[in-house]
Amino acid sequence: MHIQIVAYKSALYDEMTDRREDWLRKPIGLTRADFRIQEEEKEIHIAAIDAGRVVGVLVLQPQKDQSVKMRQVAVDPKRRGQGIGRALLLFAEAHAKKGGFLVMTCHARETAVSFYEKHGYQTVSHPFEEVGLPHVRMEKRLSDPFL
Repeated sequence: MHIQIVAYKSALYDEMTDRREDWLRKPIGLTRADFRIQEEEKEIHIAAIDAGRVVGVLVLQPQKDQSVKMRQVAVDPKRRGQGIGRALLLFAEAHAKKGGFLVMTCHARETAVSFYEKHGYQTVSHPFEEVGLPHVRMEKRLSDPFL
């Protein structure tokens, strides 16, 4: 398995959007029509590839305050628990840090909070609803701006 940056509108990007639909949106009753695909041109798309197939996805959305928002994180349900999510997260953090971002944030589904906590993220909000599910805002400092 390897992790890579995926070009917007490439064949691999199309496969990533299909997997995101299958793994994130369909299970909660959303469709691609509900999704903001046009805005993704400015984002960083990261995929875990194994045997030529997308087995994990993650999108980074740069913010104006030296932070980057991680979103649309998902792993093939048949491959969960195999370290794919961890590999995606570590790759994304390293890429963001190289890009000069100081903080990584996310809106984590309640079911994913413990995963992010294990990787150094802290909850910084009260629970709120997003796409019909309970979420919290989490963040992790990637580097100290004074060093």
